Amino acid sequence: MTESTPWFGMPPLPEATMAWGARAIFERGELDFLPNRQGFKHSGEQSVKPFIRFVNKKVIPWMRRAARLLSSDSSRTFTKHFDFEGQVVVVVMSPRASYGYLYVAVSLVPASCAPAEDCPVVPARSRRLR
Repeated sequence: MTESTPWFGMPPLPEATMAWGARAIFERGELDFLPNRQGFKHSGEQSVKPFIRFVNKKVIPWMRRAARLLSSDSSRTFTKHFDFEGQVVVVVMSPRASYGYLYVAVSLVPASCAPAEDCPVVPARSRRLR
């Protein structure tokens, strides 16, 4: 990838033509994305707006629900696929036993380059656990 901003989060997949990463505040299963802890990379070959719109409308809501299945002291990594315009958006996220952060990479890759999925079934609607 040629164009980028400072990077935060998990490393993007090497085959990615576009990627967004973040280090989010992660407390009690809730996520807070800070603007100065997000990065973006792209090769310049595709329009970035549809990818960013997809991340905001589909991926981030899924991450908010999935985060409720993790604890901040976990080192578990979730890997999830989303179909996007003939390619695959791969989400990789983990708290890395950080006790307060969730590290995220969202990479756009050809389907043949996507790693295996590894995450539990995330409910379509999340309910607050008490």
